[in-house]
Order: sequence, then C-alpha cells, then structure tokens
Amino acid sequence: MFNQEIVMAYSTDLKRRVLAYIAGGASKVEAARVFAVSRAIVYIVNPTNNRTPRSSPQACHRPCASGP
Repeated sequence: MFNQEIVMAYSTDLKRRVLAYIAGGASKVEAARVFAVSRAIVYIVNPTNNRTPRSSPQACHRPCASGP
C-alpha cells in the first residue's frame, strides 16, 4: 500500500481544495494536474468511485474454453 506519511505531508487545506475541485465536476486526473500532485495522492484523498464499473462485459480476445 501507499505510505501514509507521504499523504500526511500534504496540508489539510490542499486536500480540501482538491476535494472541492473534484466535487465541482473535475476529474481526478485533472485535479492532479491543476494542484501538481500525483494521481495516487488524489485517489487516496478521495477514495470514492476509484473504479468505474463497466456497463457490459469486455469481449474475450482469445478463444474461451468450451469444456473438458
């Protein structure tokens, strides 16, 4: 996992500004660029919806096993 001390090194004010920026409709990647922090920090500061659910299963790119 990520070193908690690194996350703690960022000010509470910066974390709040990043969260407010995302709440305003910006993406996490954009927030990382604007505030000059790594995307990992943004994902740790705002852990909600870190994975986008897929609307449909992805196609299999290799033949699937058809049984024994």
